[in-house]
Amino acid sequence: IAIDMAGSSQASHIGRFASDVGKNGINVLFSTASRKLAMNIKLIKYTIWTKVLICLLMIILIMFFRPVKIINRIFSRYKYLTGAWVGISAAGIMGLFVNDSGIVMAATAMIYICYPMLMICTDEMDDDINLIQSGGIYGV
Repeated sequence: IAIDMAGSSQASHIGRFASDVGKNGINVLFSTASRKLAMNIKLIKYTIWTKVLICLLMIILIMFFRPVKIINRIFSRYKYLTGAWVGISAAGIMGLFVNDSGIVMAATAMIYICYPMLMICTDEMDDDINLIQSGGIYGV
């Protein structure tokens, strides 16, 4: 952005945007945000990625509530996943708000954390079932 604003002949779109905000004020920011929001609303109606994002969000909600406390156990066992979860979720939310095709970006980003978490959840549930069947700590 700084190089673009310094007068580079090959300014990027974000450099041109920052320069435009500097010249014309904060109203440019609001008009750009409203244009991007309008495009996202249009995409919500017409793209398959909306269904992908809704399905992924439903899977995430289910993982948080069924089976009880499995997500907490996974996060305590795999510390790096907490950071990945927060980072990817923040990137998806940010992309949803600042990208013209934010629905696509958010859905694509959530794929990278949802499926690994789903696989780990099923492994954890398999471990629980094996403990129950063997008379382990849940004992029969």
